[in-house]
Amino acid sequence: MKRKLKSKRRKDKHIKNPKNQEFTVFEHPFNRIDKDVLKKAFLSTGQESGKKLPAILQSLLGHFRSWYPPFIISTVATYSLQVGVGDEGVSSQRFIENMQQHHVEMLQAIALTLTNDEWGSEPAPPKVIQQVIDQVGELAEAFLYRRFVAMDEERDEQQLVVLALQERLRAHTQMVRNWGYFSAVVRISKEMYGALDQDLSSHFGFSATDLIEVSKALLTAFERRANKRWTVLRDIFRACTTEQLVRDFYAKYPDVEGDPEEFLAGIPKDVTTQMVKYRLLAHADIALVKLGIADADELAELTGRASEVVGRILEKLSLHPGDLDAEQIDSFFLANPIWVSPGMRIGGVFFFPTPQIIFSHIHPIMNTLAEAAGVKTKLEKRRATFLEAKVKEVVEKALPGISLTPNAKWEVDGKIFETDLLGQIDRVVFIVEAKSAALTSQGLRGAPDRVKRHVRDLVVAPAQQSFRLEQIILQAKAGDPSSLGIASSLGLVLDDIDTVIRVSVTLDDFSTICSAEKELKAAGWVPQDLRLAPTLGLADFEVVADILDEPAYFLHYLAERERVQKIIDIFGDELDYLGFYLQTGFNIFSLEEAGVALAITEMSQAIDHYYCSIDAGVEVRKPSPKIHSQLARIIQELRQRNARSWTSMSLDMLSMGSAEEQDLLFSELEILRENVRKNYIDPKHLCSLVVSPPAHRAACVIFYVYPETLSNQRQDIVSQLAGDALAEQNRTRCIIVGRKIEEWHRPYQFIGIAMPQKASP
Repeated sequence: MKRKLKSKRRKDKHIKNPKNQEFTVFEHPFNRIDKDVLKKAFLSTGQESGKKLPAILQSLLGHFRSWYPPFIISTVATYSLQVGVGDEGVSSQRFIENMQQHHVEMLQAIALTLTNDEWGSEPAPPKVIQQVIDQVGELAEAFLYRRFVAMDEERDEQQLVVLALQERLRAHTQMVRNWGYFSAVVRISKEMYGALDQDLSSHFGFSATDLIEVSKALLTAFERRANKRWTVLRDIFRACTTEQLVRDFYAKYPDVEGDPEEFLAGIPKDVTTQMVKYRLLAHADIALVKLGIADADELAELTGRASEVVGRILEKLSLHPGDLDAEQIDSFFLANPIWVSPGMRIGGVFFFPTPQIIFSHIHPIMNTLAEAAGVKTKLEKRRATFLEAKVKEVVEKALPGISLTPNAKWEVDGKIFETDLLGQIDRVVFIVEAKSAALTSQGLRGAPDRVKRHVRDLVVAPAQQSFRLEQIILQAKAGDPSSLGIASSLGLVLDDIDTVIRVSVTLDDFSTICSAEKELKAAGWVPQDLRLAPTLGLADFEVVADILDEPAYFLHYLAERERVQKIIDIFGDELDYLGFYLQTGFNIFSLEEAGVALAITEMSQAIDHYYCSIDAGVEVRKPSPKIHSQLARIIQELRQRNARSWTSMSLDMLSMGSAEEQDLLFSELEILRENVRKNYIDPKHLCSLVVSPPAHRAACVIFYVYPETLSNQRQDIVSQLAGDALAEQNRTRCIIVGRKIEEWHRPYQFIGIAMPQKASP
């Protein structure tokens, strides 16, 4: 029997990780350019940009003096920020590409440096609108490139890394706006800031909830007017002839004055119907300013608030023409006053060309109000209690059945430590630190001392706390007496722990810095021996839990997320990481070996499309991990049966390889099934597949295939297979998945874990 088992073992088929081909990696075009040449080119670009900035600003101010600024802003906002919604969800295509919210915010701020008397009064023609679009794009680029001149200063390596971190945060502050999807932002804001309702109401005459509801209604009313406009234009532009087009436009488009016959008579013969459509669209655009006019009575009706309350909110959120100083325009890129005052008070009218700004910057808006009302300390306490409660809620939903202890206290050398949330599910200990400190405006502008402080408070301190507890658990498992006592006081059963997963959650979005572990250590801001925990904003943490709604995927993502940010230099936010995981499962060993730096921006597109479509009222398919259906069934069955060690087995199998590698595995398994069916009588028949992941993985996985006839022998065979695999591969454990050929429809017949035998004392 022993000889036969060895023969079986010799004929096992081993599958090793081939090159990952789930996505395409492009070499950055600058990689092959000499660094000194590159530096010189960047420096030259920065110097030229510095020279161009004043001229671009003066040109934009000139446009606003010649033409009506609200019309210019409305037109740019309409064609650059609005997208279509269809049966397949929200489109990613805009009429004007490369124009983003921060460009419109800058135009609005520049316009407010002029008084009403200095403004032009007529709608700008299309040619001028295009010039403004080009120039505001050049303005943003010139500001970014101008900072290249800092490279000309003599700096050591550490100073250069600090500079790179500053620039990473500044670029994020300048360009990135949304810290969550709309419905989540509104919900989180109401739940958190509602605790200040009475205080703000007493001071301002409106509550936090009033402001949020009115702002939501402001956006809803804006979108309804915009949708109605496009619906009417779409109907008009269905006309096949020029005559019908013009007559329909004059008949159907609101507030159009003039005689259609006169318009038709003035059209040259060589002008096509398409050209007339463009001219009529430009004519229709004259009314775009009306989209942004806030009607207090309409908002009062939509929200159930008094018109006076709505008026106070609109006033508080608005600036008047001339309120901003043209000498300070340079500071608007990183501290735009529009962020906390996104409205314009023009005479007796409130104008909000981009009402979504309110929710992009709801945290600084509420911080400003709380400070003015004298309740900043109360807000800070509310942020802390709210975050801890929400994190607990998310974890309980993501990991049903987890045993959680909030504010778990433990003592080391007479010092008391507290873990915000400590949990255990099966063989995984889950440590969460929730840090509610707010990002300051100085930090967002990249002030090095303030950024360093934020890194310390939001990244380093919570990571040190969770790392300290993780080490205590590992030392206790190794038999350390003092650590054993601490683990026991926390109710941890050490024999039931295989994995410790750590995560930090914040309220503000700090993701662009948090994931830059190598740079943070090179800058000297993070101790070299500290393993940083993944740091996620609350809204992103909710998205991760929602998208990865199978508990094993959620655990695997967070477990691997820590490792990946340490091994590879990656530029992207948390949802880009999530999109990257959906494609690869973080099974990217070939990239890890290559030591490449990755830019994964825009890998969140499928996630963005899903949530934006849901917010728009269109149901689309939720993105899911790229996992072979048979592996997904095994993972699901393990959890539903609540099999002992289901977490460890799931995590190990999810680390076997990418989707392509999984396809290869299960294709080979089908071949093996047929081979066993034909040859099981032969004592030396091939009966198993051994999956050998990269060396850093803790476990190998064996798929054992057998017929009913050999059921009585399976235990002996599996023991031999597992023992040989553990001996050969030096693994911590071996997962064995048994499949019976007569019941192939089942995900598995049996499954278990084999461990190396402990050496005799």
